[in-house]
Amino acid sequence: MATPGQLVETIAEALGKPAATITQHDRVLAAAGLRAMKGRGRGAAHVTARDAAHELVAVLGSDLVVDSAASVNKYAMTLPMNDGGPEYVDWTGFVIPELAALSPQHSFNDALEALILSFQSGSYCQLWSDACEKKHGRRMPIPPAVRIRLQSPFAIADLECLGYGHPEFHRSVRYVVPSPDEEDTTKLLAALEEKNRQLGIAYSDLTQWREITGTTIGMIADRLNN
Repeated sequence: MATPGQLVETIAEALGKPAATITQHDRVLAAAGLRAMKGRGRGAAHVTARDAAHELVAVLGSDLVVDSAASVNKYAMTLPMNDGGPEYVDWTGFVIPELAALSPQHSFNDALEALILSFQSGSYCQLWSDACEKKHGRRMPIPPAVRIRLQSPFAIADLECLGYGHPEFHRSVRYVVPSPDEEDTTKLLAALEEKNRQLGIAYSDLTQWREITGTTIGMIADRLNN
């Protein structure tokens, strides 16, 4: 089991960020009750996959460290996108059990936690390895391909599992904060503006996408297991 300090070190190493910066994000989350807390030294808390998911969302989804908790709460309000276009809008029936077990009303934070758990338990890597051996007749030294993207300042996120010749492993789900159900355009715009205000999202013509891969998820899972 990992301590908060060890999780901070792992995320800093994976993302190439100063540990001091990740520590600041961590402190904001701890103060907001979004990260496990219990003493210091030998009595320090042991972090979970949920804590790790919150740390990643804070780092990837915040333009400023002070916004860490707001970012986590913001992405907790997201739902799988359903605009009638994608074949899949959630993880129902997916080959990875931790993702398939998510309810249709889960958030991006829930999905990221489930992904970390699938790496932590070894289920994702084992199923992927078995599929490669079945198709190619031997185990392939290729880790599962995963891509996670977050957009700031708006709460939009993508979680994509790449099949690379194995369609059962390929699925992409986008997460957004649901828009208010208003038919009148004026009321709709006013409702959206109020929701953004509640989320602490200021309008900006500058949007940024931050992306990580399964490499970061694997490093975090290994740390949580040791």
